[in-house]
Amino acid sequence: AAALLAACAVCVLQPNFAHLGLLLAVVAASTAGAGRWRAAAGALGLGVVATLIASSYPYVRWRVASFLAASLTADTRGLAGVVREASPWGAGLGRGSWKALLSSAPSDYVFAVGLEELGALGALGAALLLASSVLSLGLRRAPGPERARAWGTAAFLTVPALLHAAVCLRLIPVTGVHFPLLSEDPSAALAVGLAIGLSAEAPSAVRRLTLDRANELGFEFRGVRASVRWSRAFSLELHRERR
Repeated sequence: AAALLAACAVCVLQPNFAHLGLLLAVVAASTAGAGRWRAAAGALGLGVVATLIASSYPYVRWRVASFLAASLTADTRGLAGVVREASPWGAGLGRGSWKALLSSAPSDYVFAVGLEELGALGALGAALLLASSVLSLGLRRAPGPERARAWGTAAFLTVPALLHAAVCLRLIPVTGVHFPLLSEDPSAALAVGLAIGLSAEAPSAVRRLTLDRANELGFEFRGVRASVRWSRAFSLELHRERR
């Protein structure tokens, strides 16, 4: 509890409320996975308090006001073009045009690039593939440390992805949260890799596995590895175009 409060205080002092929300979401998911529902409710309560505190900061109010006023910038024009012209199948990898208007396409708006080039189906698949793989593993664990790791990892992957996608679809103001494994952010990619590794390790569970159960887990993690390879290929293509 003390470590959580210290981390929350650091996020407030920076200030960085988007990542504070991510931290509390991971804590809520992890404690719920461990069967500690009161602690999970407490983390969500801290999220409500953090939202009230954030609303008192001038830069937060400015972002919200700019979003509600639909301020016309290069980024908003680019995102509006992506949303307006997005198709189910996309224009093709490397063939997008609206990304030229986006100020930080490889990091802050990579989902918009994926939506234009890969289409709605491809972008949605990128958002759900890793999360569904890790969450399906977590649901098969008994409440305790192993499920807590799996649920926390699922939250660590899905919450940033959903926030990032919502920004790119112009549903919420800019948050500065990157899309896991796709955005150009080496430190975030390292953190996601460590989280997946912690979720996959589960030594006590591995010792109890039968051969059939091991095969099931192998199938699930092949899906995770495939999604990581796809994400890396997409990122390399995007970075190659920038150069």
